[in-house]
Amino acid sequence: MRLLFPLMALMLMTACASLDRSKGYADVTSMVQQRTGADIAMSNGVTAREQIADRVTGLLKEGLTRKAAVAIALINNQRLLATYESLGVSQADLLQAGLLRNPGFSIDVGFPLTPNSLIEWSLGLVQDLLELFVLPSRKEIAAQQFTADVHRVSSEAFRLAIEVESEVIELQAATRLVQLRNDIMQTTRASRDLAAAQFEAGNIYELTLTNEEAAYQQQRLELAQAEIRAAVTRERINTLLGLSGADTQWILRDTLQALPARDPDTTHAETVAIQNRFDLEAA
Repeated sequence: MRLLFPLMALMLMTACASLDRSKGYADVTSMVQQRTGADIAMSNGVTAREQIADRVTGLLKEGLTRKAAVAIALINNQRLLATYESLGVSQADLLQAGLLRNPGFSIDVGFPLTPNSLIEWSLGLVQDLLELFVLPSRKEIAAQQFTADVHRVSSEAFRLAIEVESEVIELQAATRLVQLRNDIMQTTRASRDLAAAQFEAGNIYELTLTNEEAAYQQQRLELAQAEIRAAVTRERINTLLGLSGADTQWILRDTLQALPARDPDTTHAETVAIQNRFDLEAA
């Protein structure tokens, strides 16, 4: 009995651990927010989904910007949400690593062979003591794996933010190209119409009119190609942001920014990458 009670107390203490879903998520939120400036809502449940939907609608209300697109993707991208859930699985593995396996418990009853004999009771509790020795190492390994998973999730979130921002810039460029192609098409159409009037008056040859018509049709084709490019890019953004229904009818508010006056300094780019990449930290 002297050995039984301490052992049972130890098993109860290891079995009383509970899963704290905020563990690890706060680290991811902090690291991603530091790099992107966007906050991440990682709560679960119907209420949280409704809050996220309201937040997405609010961010789209005034038009889509690069900053708003990143913020929406980090809370509404389905692939990233699945990655967040994998962090919960890793946390459960960390919790499991600190627990002992259930002990074996037995009760033996000895019935009397004679009326004057007593009923004998025997209680048995069996626990693998080797687990007590490997428990600290097992917890340390699981903790290191959990830390790696935190960096891996942060890497996925940051990679998504970069992809979304790049696609928004691509859409800005495509939208600007549509405007330019449309202006050129209007000019060539006016030139074609003028050539048609001149041909009717007998002032130009038919070959000149044909060339003007070909130039106009070429500009129509290039305008259509630019519009398709913009539409495809817009759909990629909708997919990355997890948008559907009325939320896909957003208006692009930002315009394409001018190129910087000079290229960035890349002298220490490799050092910075080694020190700051989340995926290298995970590895």
